[in-house]
Amino acid sequence: MKLSQSSMNESSLVDAELTGIDHQKESNVLIMKACLSTGGTCQIIFEEVGWWELCSFGVKNILCSIDAYDDRSLTEVVILDQDIDEAYIRLVRQGHHELFVLSASVGLSGWIIAANMRVDLQPKSDSVAISDH
Repeated sequence: MKLSQSSMNESSLVDAELTGIDHQKESNVLIMKACLSTGGTCQIIFEEVGWWELCSFGVKNILCSIDAYDDRSLTEVVILDQDIDEAYIRLVRQGHHELFVLSASVGLSGWIIAANMRVDLQPKSDSVAISDH
């Protein structure tokens, strides 16, 4: 999935708050859980993960953008800016993976090399909690 700033706006990922990260080693999947500004939640799922480097996961993590680069769009400027080792860039150059660069206005940022990324949206729940008191 190729994401640009405009497609992130359409899928409500801009200003989403990342609340958790789960690496499922057996299936080689990295899942980021997020609360959307619309009130719903989602999972950002990276499949066939080759490698990742993420930093600054804090109490508050507000996503600004996810930019995707394949072999055709990946430039030396992006590689140098993200300080990615050539061994991981080869995965993208071979055409089976993409580079996903996560930028945040607060908190978590970094990059992920994966074969695919998808977003599973869960709409806002209208349920009401009832107290026994």
